[in-house]
Formats: sequence, structure tokens, C-alpha cells
Amino acid sequence: MKRWYDKHKKEKTNRKPNSKQESTRVVVVVVVVVVVVVVVVVVVVVVVVVVVVVVVVEDLEKVVLLVVVVVVVVVPREAATQPGIDRQGGVACLILSCKSLHPGLQLLVPSLACQDLFSCQLRDVPPCLPAWRACLIRDLPMPQ
Repeated sequence: MKRWYDKHKKEKTNRKPNSKQESTRVVVVVVVVVVVVVVVVVVVVVVVVVVVVVVVVEDLEKVVLLVVVVVVVVVPREAATQPGIDRQGGVACLILSCKSLHPGLQLLVPSLACQDLFSCQLRDVPPCLPAWRACLIRDLPMPQ
């Protein structure tokens, strides 16, 4: 019995730790922790920005339109170069106005006075750009 114990003990003590596996585990744990921290920070920042915007604007419909404008309305650069858009007075932009609002968005912001928020006039636009997305802002200079 003692012999078996000694042999078993010897095998256990002579075994070398697998440092490669341990370092891989440490790297994986560090990466997971960093990803979780980054996600939490991003969520907190988004919540704080939304709360500040709601408190400052104090009008939920304007906030909804602002979010729609930021998400849907940012213009691709190609829009400014499309034929049929007057580029001398300003830049082409995808800004919503009340008259040209998409039916789905009209349900979302039914009573919002869009023209108070944005000074834009609808122009003749090429068929590739829906009318509710294309307008001209006269006050902005052309991008170089």
C-alpha cells in the first residue's frame, strides 16, 4: 500500500504545469471582462444622453423626430451628386418634412411641426431618391 502511495505521489509532484493552457485561460478571461466593461459603459452613456435630450427638449415628439433624423436621415455622399438635385444653393440631405413624411413615420410623429425644426424645401429629385427623404438645405455650404 505504501509503495502505491509513494509512486502515485511521485507522479503528482513530477508533473509540470501546462503554462500555455493557463496563459490562454488568463487571456480569455481578460478579454471577456474588457468586453463586458465596454458594453456596460456604452449602455450607460446612451441612457444618459437619452435622458439629457428628453429633459432638455421636454417634447417627446421632437425627441422621436430627432432620433428618426439621426438614424434614417443622415445623407450618403452619393445623394449630393445625383442628377436632378440642385447643388448650387446647398447640400442634398435626407431630412423629413411634414408633407413628405413616410406614412409609417406619420403615425409615429403625427402632430409635429417639422418645418419649425428644419428649414427645407422639397425639390424635384431623381427617382432613385424617395421624395420624403430628399430636400435641400439652403443655408449650408457645399461639402468639398
